[in-house]
Amino acid sequence: MKKTLIITLCLCAVLAMAPLGTGFLAQKNYTELIESQSMAQLTLSNVDYNRGWLQSTINTQVDIQDPEVLRYYQDLFNTTKPLQVNIEHQVQHGPLLFTEEGICFGFVASHDTVTFTKTSAPELNALTANNAPAIAFSTFKFNGEYKTSIQIAAIQHQKDGEKLSIEPISIELTAQDTIETMQGSVEIPKVTFQINEQGSLNVADLKLQLKLWQENNTPLGQWELSYASIKAFKGDEILFDSQETSSQVSIQAQSTKPELLDFSYEVHMKKLQIEENSYESGHLQLDITNIPAQAFNTLSTNTSQQDAVQNIPKLLSEGLLLKINAFNFTTPHGEVVGKLNAQLPKLSAQQVEDLSYLRANTTVSFDLSAPRDFVDGTSFVAQVPLLLMMGIVKEQDNIYSIKANLQDNKLQVNGKEMPF
Repeated sequence: MKKTLIITLCLCAVLAMAPLGTGFLAQKNYTELIESQSMAQLTLSNVDYNRGWLQSTINTQVDIQDPEVLRYYQDLFNTTKPLQVNIEHQVQHGPLLFTEEGICFGFVASHDTVTFTKTSAPELNALTANNAPAIAFSTFKFNGEYKTSIQIAAIQHQKDGEKLSIEPISIELTAQDTIETMQGSVEIPKVTFQINEQGSLNVADLKLQLKLWQENNTPLGQWELSYASIKAFKGDEILFDSQETSSQVSIQAQSTKPELLDFSYEVHMKKLQIEENSYESGHLQLDITNIPAQAFNTLSTNTSQQDAVQNIPKLLSEGLLLKINAFNFTTPHGEVVGKLNAQLPKLSAQQVEDLSYLRANTTVSFDLSAPRDFVDGTSFVAQVPLLLMMGIVKEQDNIYSIKANLQDNKLQVNGKEMPF
C-alpha cells in the first residue's frame, strides 16, 4: 500500500512538472526561430513572452517585406507605412491538451490571433470590418503530427468603382515528421470582383486538397482543385462560364525505379461557355513518365529561363513518354475526341541535338476527330480545304479526322506515307 502511494505521488509530481518542461522547450524553439530569421521576405520579432506553468502568452510582430506585396499594399491604400501584423499566441503546455477536437496528449496546443499593427495603414482593418484577419488553432502531438486549422475573415473592399468581396476562408493542414509530409485543404465559399459597371468575376465553392511528401530529397505530391462555378461578365453579357470542374495533378516516384518520376494531369468539366460557344462533358488526361528526378529537382529550384533550357537534355535523357489518354468534349454539333502517344528514345547530351537520331528513334501516334459544323465555326476553317487536298485531313459523314503515325523515320497520315 505504501509503495503504491509513493508511485502514485511520483507520477503526480511528474505530471505536475511536465507542463513546465514542455513550456521551456516551446520557448527554446520559439527563440531559435526568431533568431534564425529563416522565413524569406518576413522579419520576425518577439514583443512579449510570458511563460507560465500550464500556458504561455506570446506576442510576435511580423514585418512583411516582399517587394511585390509591399508595392501592391502601398498602391492600394496610397501609403508609405510599413506592412506589419501582430500574432498573439495562447500556448498550452502538454502533456494534457484541451483542443477544439477534445482532450488529447501532446507537446503544445496554440490559439493564435492575427491583428494589424497600429503603424500599418488604418484602412487595413476596414478590409475585415475590424475583425481579426485570421485565427488559428494548432496542436503538436508526441507522434510528430502537427495539425492546424486557420480561419481567414471575410474581406470587403471598394475603391474607385471597383469592389472585391471574399467570404471567410477555411484552411486545414496536417504535417508529419518536421513537415516532410503534409496534407491539407483550402475552402473558399465565394469570391466576387466587380469593375465599375463594366464587368465582374464570380467564383463559387473553390476547394483545394493537397498531399505533399519527399523521397530522396525530391518534392512529390498530389493536388486536387475543384469549383462549382467561375463566371465572368461584361455588363450583363456572359464572357466565360465554367461549371463543376475539377483537376488533379500528381508527381510520384516509380516503384521499381525511384530515380524516375511520373507526372499526371486530369481535368473533368461539366459545362464551359466562352461567349456564345458552349461545351459539355469535357475530359483531359495527360501522363508524362520517365522524368529523371535529379533533373526535375534542378528545374524546380532554378527558375531562370537559361537554367530551364540548359536542363532540357537531362529531362529527356531517360526516354520520356508522353500520353494524352483522353481528350474529349461535347459541342452542340457532336463530340470532339483526340489521343496522343509520343515515345522518345534514351538520349545522351549529344543525341538531344541530333535531329536525325531523334526522327529515327521517336515513335508518335496521334488521332483527332471533330464534327464539321464545329470546325466551320472556328478559326481553323480557312485551312481545312488545303489540308483536305493534301490528305492531312479527311472527311467522312460530316466528321473531320486526322490519324498520324511516326515510326522508323516514316510518317503516315491517314494511311498514306508523307515526306518527313
